[in-house]
Amino acid sequence: MAKDDISLFGTDNEISGETVNTGSKLDLIKFKALKVDSVDKWQELFAGFTELKAVTFSSSLGMIKWFCKNFQKLEIIFGNENVAGDKMRLLEEQYGLVSTLHKENAKSGNIITKKMSKGEFNLLVTKVDGVTSHQKIYLLSNPEENRYRVITGSANMTFTAFGGQQLEIINVADDYESYVCYENIYENTKKVSTREVTVEQVLDLDLNHLEKMPLFSEVEERKIVTIVKDAVDDDAAATYIVQKDAFKKALDEAGIKEEDVFKKQGRNKLLLVQNLVELRRKISVQADVIKRRYEQFPAFCYLADENIMQLNGEALDLTDIAEKDVVTDIELLKKFFNGYFDEELPFTGNVNAGVEKYFATIVYAFAAPFISVCRYHYVRHTDDPFAFPMFLLLRGNSNAGKTQLLKFILRLMFNPYHININNANGVFQSATAAENAPNGLLNKVVQAQGFPVMLDELSKDRWKDYEDKVVKRDIVSMERVSPVLMASNEVSPLGEALIKRTIVFDVNMNVPRRDIRLVRSNIKETKKLTGALYRKFLQEMLVKMPDFVEKFKSEERYAPDLFKLSSETLADIFAQYGDVPNYVKIYGLDYYTEKVNVAENREKLLKMYANEGDDWEVNRKKNKLVIHFDYSYKAEHFQREYKEDCGIEYFGGMTVTLDLAKTEKFLGRKIKGASWISKVFGKD
Repeated sequence: MAKDDISLFGTDNEISGETVNTGSKLDLIKFKALKVDSVDKWQELFAGFTELKAVTFSSSLGMIKWFCKNFQKLEIIFGNENVAGDKMRLLEEQYGLVSTLHKENAKSGNIITKKMSKGEFNLLVTKVDGVTSHQKIYLLSNPEENRYRVITGSANMTFTAFGGQQLEIINVADDYESYVCYENIYENTKKVSTREVTVEQVLDLDLNHLEKMPLFSEVEERKIVTIVKDAVDDDAAATYIVQKDAFKKALDEAGIKEEDVFKKQGRNKLLLVQNLVELRRKISVQADVIKRRYEQFPAFCYLADENIMQLNGEALDLTDIAEKDVVTDIELLKKFFNGYFDEELPFTGNVNAGVEKYFATIVYAFAAPFISVCRYHYVRHTDDPFAFPMFLLLRGNSNAGKTQLLKFILRLMFNPYHININNANGVFQSATAAENAPNGLLNKVVQAQGFPVMLDELSKDRWKDYEDKVVKRDIVSMERVSPVLMASNEVSPLGEALIKRTIVFDVNMNVPRRDIRLVRSNIKETKKLTGALYRKFLQEMLVKMPDFVEKFKSEERYAPDLFKLSSETLADIFAQYGDVPNYVKIYGLDYYTEKVNVAENREKLLKMYANEGDDWEVNRKKNKLVIHFDYSYKAEHFQREYKEDCGIEYFGGMTVTLDLAKTEKFLGRKIKGASWISKVFGKD
């Protein structure tokens, strides 16, 4: 990129203020904007430079790894919004940062620590009594080519900030004078507020080794630190969510409060080394409790770089799969699904559609270890994580067999590995359990890595807890995170933000309650499942996945369809071993996100028309159909459910206006609507 291609600063900048202001005065840098410009890819901003110095509040670990690979030398200062305020939050920030670095470093072949050990990468964090820093400064240089650039503004060091996925201000200066000005600010920030993170800390930090936190080593060196109480305690933004929450949860469960760590002395606080020693002991005890709680929950994942499957850290052996065992599993699966059509215990409702949804749920669960891996790699090249939804909700009638299906899937996949499915502390759990509160569920999906987390008894209240705190969080910075499959009789229609992230299967079939005991007796043979069908599936998927992941780097408009690949693989296996049932077919992403509930929606709308159609207002000249509801929430649910199928043109209050032609095409019939008599005289 030529020097003049991007520039919001120029050589005629008026520059003042070359120090970090720690007093009452506010230093200013005066500048003049020359033009507004853009780049096709954010990487172009950093192209051609060999050294980087940066101050940022938060960062994605993927971006740190990118800088490690593309720069010869780099130094990053992590600021903190609450340096002089909530010190417990500073502990959480440091633990979240360094422990996440630890995990990412291990996954990337130690690229971070190798560069640190060579002196090519310095990483600094805020000292316990350091000056608050919320700066975002990127100093780029290539001394050999005499090139210098400054990037400032609002963007933290994340793919999201630089990828155009949120509103940011990015200022760019390519003149040496601006570089010198901001370099002075950077060096002063470093001098008054930071402490270096060491290779040893990145390699060794966990809940049992808190002495590896920079703050601990700092206080142990200085023995006592006086912290001046700030007048304002701002609430810090959440970063490194899962790791920070894990540490905060450990603090909470160990009953550790701020007053246990910091001793008050007037307006100041004292942080004593003996306080940290006691804190470390309590956290270590709590770490053992947490480890025992989660160690029975398996970690199952796909390692894309090695193209292998792992269960609890051990590579799965997918060779020598016995043909007879594959046949056994297929026959037991067919027998399980035949139960829905049993003449003695018939399910009522839309059984055919329900069975298709249940088999599509198996396809989704089989693909579980690949979903977050695909999403992680796809988001590196685009801004759309929604092609790989991480949540599937089975919603609908009681006695529809939802619970039995989820348990059957777990046995189908993992029976031979002696995983505790049903008993106390088993992997099949109730959403209402305390350990499945939002933070607990987030920790679980990270711990399980790709093992399908299955929750029954999802209530309306628990779903409300999950909406913002789990579902909308979109953890795309982690390559291996488990999808969550949930069953509920209660959850209402979802809003737009949730429906993008969640597959919803409405189940409109059930069996009379008196027959439930007999239906359950039909699935006893699932204990005979060998796991061979799933191993065969994984074996064939591993042949296909390297090329599939490589597609994410292409310029194609649409994401490769993982669910189509998964269902094709499973259907091919069925075809190798005999007759293929009707429900074993190709289920692509469009089925999961668009087509799945179309038949039921059409049936519901036809029933609604049969009962209420005389009150619908039809205007063929304007091609409009108006439906009035007695409550606004009903109108809202209706427009959300039929927006795509019927072309909602207007929605407000208790009225919905539809595209008449599109609605008639969807229903497959003409709509008469209210007669002229009823319009003039009203209905009796």
